[in-house]
Amino acid sequence: PNMPTVIDGSELGLIYDSVDDCAPANDLCSGAINIDDQVNQGPFTVDNTCATVSGIFDGDCFDDGSNDLWYSFTYNGGTVTVETILDDPNYDCNGGTGYLGDSRIAVYSDCAGTLVECNDDNLELESLVSLSPEELTIGDTYYVQVGGYSRLEDANTCVEDAIGIFDVAISSCAVENDLCSEAINIDNQVNQGPFSVDNTCALESGVIDGDCFNDTPQDLWYSFTYTGGIITVETILNGTLEDSRLAVYSDCAGTLVDCNDDFEDLESLLELDEDQLTMGNTYYLQVGGYSIGSNEDFDVFGTFEVEISQEDVFGCTDNTALNYNASANEDDGSCEYQVGDVNDTPETAEPLTLNIAAGPGTSCNGYNGEDLNGASSSTQQSITSSLFADLPGLWYSFVPFSSGNQITVETTDFDAVIEVYDINLLQLQGVDGLQANANEGAGNEIFQIGNLTAGSTYYVRVTSTTAISETANFDICVQTFRDTRCDYPDGTYSLCQMYKADFVYSNAYQFHFTSQTTGLTYSSDAQTSTFLVLRNVDGLPFGDVYDVEIESIYYMENGAGVPQTVVVANDEPCEITIADAPVIKMRAQDNIANHGPHYPGNYIRTDSYACSAVAYTWKLTRTDVTELPQEYTTATSSTFARISDILGNGVTPGGVYDVQVKPVFANGQEAEYGEVESISIIGAAGIIGDVIVANEITDDAERDEILIAPESNVYPNPTTGLVNIAMSNLDEDQVFEVNVTDFLGRTVAQRTQVAQDGSVLMNMDLSTLAAGTYLMHITAGEYVQTEKLVIVK
Repeated sequence: PNMPTVIDGSELGLIYDSVDDCAPANDLCSGAINIDDQVNQGPFTVDNTCATVSGIFDGDCFDDGSNDLWYSFTYNGGTVTVETILDDPNYDCNGGTGYLGDSRIAVYSDCAGTLVECNDDNLELESLVSLSPEELTIGDTYYVQVGGYSRLEDANTCVEDAIGIFDVAISSCAVENDLCSEAINIDNQVNQGPFSVDNTCALESGVIDGDCFNDTPQDLWYSFTYTGGIITVETILNGTLEDSRLAVYSDCAGTLVDCNDDFEDLESLLELDEDQLTMGNTYYLQVGGYSIGSNEDFDVFGTFEVEISQEDVFGCTDNTALNYNASANEDDGSCEYQVGDVNDTPETAEPLTLNIAAGPGTSCNGYNGEDLNGASSSTQQSITSSLFADLPGLWYSFVPFSSGNQITVETTDFDAVIEVYDINLLQLQGVDGLQANANEGAGNEIFQIGNLTAGSTYYVRVTSTTAISETANFDICVQTFRDTRCDYPDGTYSLCQMYKADFVYSNAYQFHFTSQTTGLTYSSDAQTSTFLVLRNVDGLPFGDVYDVEIESIYYMENGAGVPQTVVVANDEPCEITIADAPVIKMRAQDNIANHGPHYPGNYIRTDSYACSAVAYTWKLTRTDVTELPQEYTTATSSTFARISDILGNGVTPGGVYDVQVKPVFANGQEAEYGEVESISIIGAAGIIGDVIVANEITDDAERDEILIAPESNVYPNPTTGLVNIAMSNLDEDQVFEVNVTDFLGRTVAQRTQVAQDGSVLMNMDLSTLAAGTYLMHITAGEYVQTEKLVIVK
């Protein structure tokens, strides 16, 4: 068990200056002091000088006149040890010559006297009780009775039960690796040991019992990873144990690799080699101690050492060598390579100078006049996956600066094969999913690949589909395709703005926007232009920060003329912010203050165009009487809306309305209504809610003049050219004149018509005018009205 450190006993309130100054509260079981925090922290000093005769459990272990003290603790696992330490051997017992030379301990599971274990052997001067996990229950509270005996020179001069000052230590231990599933990884202890183990506190695991050992082991578990060579596991007994045992399993299901349960091997040893172990796998080691002195004490506790070592296996560890040894874990410098006057091994590969693509179809320069006849067979273990491994080949290397590359071999002598390998000589696939390019017949062989890592080394092997018997000359070169970057700076952009990629001679560019908030990616279509209008990215939300990656796309062909697409990834993303959705309102010139009353057929307009809006939703709320608000969404992205469309065909003439408008976006993102503007709608009886109301006019002539004032309506507005002007309340045969001017006052169109039955409907074709805003002046006698007219194309 762990030996506790000494602490100040006064922290428990157990030390008193004199008999007159003491009144212990723990001389009864019911007053036991909890010492959970002192377990493994003692010993702590106790003084039973002031203890009274409790007489509660006397006779179970001790005499009937005990002056004892009581303590309690909660069991948390492992073996618990309670020990007294007599530190006052000269205590004067009742004036005699004896001293406090003995002690006693009892442990109960309750205050009703249920005894767990005790020590009342007067021959043990310093008493000790050891409680095993089988005797205790985790989480339960236990009570410790502690008293002192007097060891007398003359038995007649002192009472047997004595008082005095001595120490008590309570310790416990609990291990976490007494199950296979809790095995401690000891990889760092391989060749570093031995390491000490202590199964004193181990519980009975019963997981793999019986495979090598008895059915009630209290063993410990360790794990290690096999990295080659011969593994030796050995126990070293340096304590009281007389024997040991070992077992190694390949899993926690009990698959045994090897074990040693020979009782004649006092210090157990196991040797495991590559025939029993698999490189990189984890193995589990079960360790326990035996006693050979008594069959009754077959499985025992104790402290001993375990050493696990790995014997080095020397050999060639280079998998590109001809004599590569898969079992070796230490390179002895014996690797052998195939050598020759040509580059027929990866170690002698010729480096290729990269040609930077200035556009699809640009020239490529490399090695000319290479001769495959000079190569020997490349039947190395590293390229056995090749379909052409048994045929001679020449090796080349290159270091790309982008992920997309093209290897070209030109020959008229033989049917060439192109293979590409990474730094570990693992064969790679091209853009068509094949590992090699081998078009039928002599001519150009082109291997397109788009999944390389910039800055890494790659190998190219050139071979033939058949054995070479005559001339085998070829030219080889590597062309690397440029990757693009963001050409515009980081910052905030609206969806109506453009973003730009660097021009790199590719056929197309594709932009990818990854939200830093949601992680979702929104991609544009592949496009030939380096410019991208951001609203063309499907579903790209407002108000978020995005990482932008742009791919350059090259449309190429292999040696057989089959189209292939090479996508070059961008490994340096940039960052932009998409502005929040715009908030708009009705333009101020259409409100009550600037425009005056509207007719139901009049148009109102937003104060600005909302970027990427596909429609607008208008909301009119009447303020002079209580009515439900009316909402209307336009069918197009036009910023104009007719009042009668918003309120419906059954518009009640007259009224004052609060007007709000918001854009509608194709991506479905919600927009907010903008600020409120107000309008009034005129009816036959005047303007309801405005200052001019018929019943407020006292002069009959003035009332008649207002009631019969002409009414005009211009529609549609905006218009593509054809416009209608309607007017009523005119005198019979009243001349009605319309004059259209630009904002410089120049007349651009004019027409006159005579009213019949007090009204007139005039149609004007203004389609010859340029798109823009004009002023339409309507005159009928003394009545003059001016309307803004918008012509759109």
